[in-house]
Amino acid sequence: MTIDDSAFSANFADGTGGGVMVCGEATISESVFAANTADQGGALSIDDDGSSVELTDTVMTNNTATQSGGGIAISDDSVLTLNNTVVSGNSAPQGREAIAGPDAFVDADNANTIGHSGVPGVVGFTPGPSDVVAPQPPPAPPVAVPSPPAPVTPPPAASEMPPPPTPEMPPPPSTETPPPPPSETPPPPEPDAPPPANDSNGETTEPSA
Repeated sequence: MTIDDSAFSANFADGTGGGVMVCGEATISESVFAANTADQGGALSIDDDGSSVELTDTVMTNNTATQSGGGIAISDDSVLTLNNTVVSGNSAPQGREAIAGPDAFVDADNANTIGHSGVPGVVGFTPGPSDVVAPQPPPAPPVAVPSPPAPVTPPPAASEMPPPPTPEMPPPPSTETPPPPPSETPPPPEPDAPPPANDSNGETTEPSA
């Protein structure tokens, strides 16, 4: 496993390795472990026997272990190499900065900063001649806090819903009486017959057919 240019902050483990737990081989460089918490190895726990971890240009501070190894916990038969790394300002009842198992090997003589206030704060190994103890803990790096999710606007209540659109009404039927069909049209009235004409003698003369 390779970790580069990463930050592990405000994590919690109910066991070992608040930030990272390694079972096997790992290379970690230019990373920050801050404000992590676990029972053992607040920042880093090297768990399996025979595991190997190399830390380079990495900072571990303000981490907490409720039992041991505030910064790092190294299991038996494991190997830890520290290169220009800061392990300072962590806390634990035993090994506030780091704790190594009886058969673990720690290569720490590589210009590291371990512990503070004149006390290395490690158990199971000794810092090398090129390592220094910080006069005081380093300032805690800023801890990234995730932004809360955006509020979700609930849908309006039924009483607030707009009324449905009014359907368009069809035009009213026409009141005009349609003309009757041709078969039902009454025949035109017959013209009146002309009145009978009188002759010169005063007699009524019927018109000839």
